[in-house]
Amino acid sequence: MCRLRRGSPPSVFLTSRELEVLGLGAVGLSSAEVARRLNIEESTTKSHLTRIMRRLQAHNRTAAVRAARELGLLR
Repeated sequence: MCRLRRGSPPSVFLTSRELEVLGLGAVGLSSAEVARRLNIEESTTKSHLTRIMRRLQAHNRTAAVRAARELGLLR
C-alpha cells in the first residue's frame, strides 16, 4: 500500500516499508544493517533503495535522503 506523508506532493509517494528503509539509511545504517534490523534480505533493502531513488529522482542515497527531507517525507 502506498501512502502520502503530510506535505508531500501527490506525485511523490513511498510505501511505509520504503520510508522505514530510507529512515534507517538516513541515520547511517548500511544496507546489510537495515536488512538485519527489518528482518529482510539485503537484496530486498537494495531494491527498496533503488525504487526510492527513482521516485525521488536521486542519484545516490544521500541525495534521496536530502530530497525526502525537503519534501517532508523524513524529519
